[in-house]
Amino acid sequence: MNKMIFIFLLSLTLIDVTSKENAANNLLAYADSEKTVISDKEDYSGNNRSQKVSGKSNGHDYVDLGLSVKWATCNIGASNPEDYGNYFAWGETVPKEEYTKDNSITYRKRKFGEKINVGGNPKYDAAAANWGGGWRMPTYEEIEELYKKCTWKWTEMNGVKGCKVIGPNGNSIFLPAAGEFRRILNYNAEEYGYYWSSKPSTLNKGHDAAYQIYFSKSSEGRDIAAKNIFIETREHGKTIRPVIE
Repeated sequence: MNKMIFIFLLSLTLIDVTSKENAANNLLAYADSEKTVISDKEDYSGNNRSQKVSGKSNGHDYVDLGLSVKWATCNIGASNPEDYGNYFAWGETVPKEEYTKDNSITYRKRKFGEKINVGGNPKYDAAAANWGGGWRMPTYEEIEELYKKCTWKWTEMNGVKGCKVIGPNGNSIFLPAAGEFRRILNYNAEEYGYYWSSKPSTLNKGHDAAYQIYFSKSSEGRDIAAKNIFIETREHGKTIRPVIE
């Protein structure tokens, strides 16, 4: 009798251990399936169909997201998708050591009214000036469709925080959370991304703002992004992600 009880208890112990191992393996498998971190540049740049490079123009790669324009894979001044690149005050084409209202060439300049679009003008468009070949800053309408028609996921690429923006056709780009420059300091890098459009704003009647798209990690979940389109004063240094038709 004692031998039978011992065998029975031993079998229960083995079943319990096996169940715990299976549960642990299932948990690991679930965690792997939920990861949004991209750790391999090659996976981003072409081996993964959902993140493939669609083509190259004037030496710069772009991705067709299924929208009205193609989006560059990198910011101006960047060599890789996760690099921050250069920062520009709105309407300026070269980065600066300090970003102020006094040294801004467009702040409170009345000629930059609501009806003016500097996109494609190499005098005021950093993409047209630095990349050429048809590259330009995105318009308000183009950042709006990026905002409305794409899925945004907060993630990382090679340790850099930012957003994976997935187009209607399944292709994607990565936008690093590069922060912005105010005077000589970078604010909110790794927490927020701010990207200029080519459209100025006079909503406050001061001729001192322009439209941007910005994003951050949402409090709703680890891979959910909060995003918006809003105006910002023109003297601040922000990143630019060029587009091409």
